[in-house]
Amino acid sequence: MMVNRFMWEDIELGIFRENKRIRCAVKFENVLEVKSRNISQKKKDKILELLSIDSEVKNNKKELLITFAGNNEIILIVEEINILLDDVGLPWKVKHVPKHKI
Repeated sequence: MMVNRFMWEDIELGIFRENKRIRCAVKFENVLEVKSRNISQKKKDKILELLSIDSEVKNNKKELLITFAGNNEIILIVEEINILLDDVGLPWKVKHVPKHKI
């Protein structure tokens, strides 16, 4: 999955600079099953705003809940939690800091 990630790193360290985003590849490994809620498979070009990735155990199964703005979700049943994030390309300047209710 490709996402545009807000670069929080400097803000969290108290370093103030121009706000930036960067493309980021997100890879989920050891996936056994995929479910979705409120995501239309017919709208393949629709861009979703990733808000969070949470984990929990339900019925002895490990689940990753990937939440997007607009009450859209992907649920991954995984053997083990193994997620790779890798920034791709160069960052670009943005005006606003994200402020989503999660």
